[in-house]
Amino acid sequence: MQKVHFTGIGEPIMLEIAIALSRKNSFSVSGSDDTFEGSSYSRLIESGLWPESPGWHADRIHKNLSAIVIGKHINENNPEWQKARELGLKIYSYAEFMFQQTRSKTRIVVSGSHGVSTVVAMILHVLRKVKMQADYLTSIQPTENDPKVLLSYESRIAVFEDQQADGNTGTMFQACKPHIAVLTGIAPHNAAIYLDFGEFIQKLHKLTEQMEVQGRLIYNSTDDNLNEIVSHLRRDIVAFACEKPDSEIRHQTTYLKTRKADIALQVFGTHNLLNLEAARLACRQIGIYDDQFYKHIGDFAGLPGRLTRMPYGEKHTVYADSSNTPAKLKTAVRAVKEQHKEQKLIACYALTDKNSLNTDFLPLYNSSMRFADVAIVYYPPTVSKQYGLEALTNEDIRKSFGDKPPINIVNDKESLISLTETLVKEDAIFIFAGPNNFHNEISVVFKKQ
Repeated sequence: MQKVHFTGIGEPIMLEIAIALSRKNSFSVSGSDDTFEGSSYSRLIESGLWPESPGWHADRIHKNLSAIVIGKHINENNPEWQKARELGLKIYSYAEFMFQQTRSKTRIVVSGSHGVSTVVAMILHVLRKVKMQADYLTSIQPTENDPKVLLSYESRIAVFEDQQADGNTGTMFQACKPHIAVLTGIAPHNAAIYLDFGEFIQKLHKLTEQMEVQGRLIYNSTDDNLNEIVSHLRRDIVAFACEKPDSEIRHQTTYLKTRKADIALQVFGTHNLLNLEAARLACRQIGIYDDQFYKHIGDFAGLPGRLTRMPYGEKHTVYADSSNTPAKLKTAVRAVKEQHKEQKLIACYALTDKNSLNTDFLPLYNSSMRFADVAIVYYPPTVSKQYGLEALTNEDIRKSFGDKPPINIVNDKESLISLTETLVKEDAIFIFAGPNNFHNEISVVFKKQ
């Protein structure tokens, strides 16, 4: 029996890995943390992993442990980490530990600034349909009943999501040494990266050096930065350019055109077609034929909160999208406009993400809503104060977003509802982009219809 201790088990990703590991019959799992937020408490209880008491306890670290896994928010002064060093135990980050668990498997790592969760979900969807088992780590449950992390003895494949949004760009990519890597695209998602974007690109280039010998790299060839990175790859790495596949929109449904048939998709937008193509190329590398992929991808319904059509009223089509960066906002608005070309598009964006409330970063929003006919930015100044930031002015916002189309700025919920009540009188498509529950702010307007 291998005994593994998680220092920082309350962190969401650490908790998911600990629970997944505890389900393997040759492992015994323990953990510590000083705070437990959200559902962490109940999930630890349900999994039988609740520590005897909160806090850090050096006596929980002993020579009989096989390894200790350190959370990303734990510093070297932590008493459990110090004790593990004194005893000479194996110490891993969560990403390094996932590599240890899957080192004998074919590892696929998907990285980038957007579309990462979707590509992973598409791959896992097709694998499930063809009954091919896989270990995985993702930030969103593949299905309602699936965990976010799965570890097993049987599978020969592991699929990892490498999110940039958590501030640890390349964590999984570097540690897990992929045999197959997917780079979906590069765009700055916070002010620090924006101000030093050249260094950020160099870091991503160095990450490709961590790939296994004769690795396969699938990349979005519409991204100039990725084209530059690929031009300097190691000679043994084989690169596959990912381009938008042939498609057609008919009656507000996107059809993928293949050699044998047109396939109706449940997702839409150029970005999702690129995501789909990346998933297809990744699946091909592990022996899934294109015909098999196409047979099942039409059933993929997308991810919760990503261009989700809301059941509001009967007179209007309303989409909600969890966009929180300029690049994601632009792709979401463009996708809806392309899907409903003949109709007026009214787009509303909640400017409330901490990374966006920075005057150095704000200019990246220029033209991000240019595919809309009417553009609204909802910015309550109190949100800046919550983060200890200086409030933005409406002029800052208007100047940054540009004037195509002219930006309507509202600063409180009442004004947003009032403006929406005026706009619903028009024959139009709506998209509300921002935090996951933002659309609830205005749902009452559409439910009155």
